[in-house]
Amino acid sequence: MNDPGGNIILVGYRGTGKSTLGKRLADTLNMNFIDMDRILIQEAGCSISRIVEELGWPYFRELEKKLLLKLARATGQVIATGGGVVLDVENRTLLSKMGIVIWLKADPDAIVARLHQDKEGFAQRPSFSDRNLWEETTAVLKERTPLYKGVSEVEVDTSNLDVAECVDEIVRIIHKKRKVHP
Repeated sequence: MNDPGGNIILVGYRGTGKSTLGKRLADTLNMNFIDMDRILIQEAGCSISRIVEELGWPYFRELEKKLLLKLARATGQVIATGGGVVLDVENRTLLSKMGIVIWLKADPDAIVARLHQDKEGFAQRPSFSDRNLWEETTAVLKERTPLYKGVSEVEVDTSNLDVAECVDEIVRIIHKKRKVHP
């Protein structure tokens, strides 16, 4: 395991709970919460969809990489990454050095239901294809699952758990990994 005083990094596909759980987890552990997508939106002054539409995915991925490098200089953070941060091999290497990497996963039905419920977030996220949301989600998960699995130390399936249950599970895992009893 990485430095116990380090960061907790949440990776996973959109709609798996990184932002929602990350905020609650940071509050529970008295750590700073960082939502990478929100920072990128604030810094660009527009949605991720607009960034991608106007400047392309490679440009967005470069912004994401620069932000990750900046965040790697600090500790004591719960970081909700963007779902595609694992696509870059250098990002995966960096993530594994930054702290405990937790893969939040969910089945496609749960993800699609959550994405439909989150109207504001849904509008911020660009589509990856012309397919319907379920087909797109399934295809992207198939591509990214090995990457999430490869970079993470821990997997938490959020499909059938509420926020409090997920946070409790993550805290239990972290305490066990750090050999600190709650």
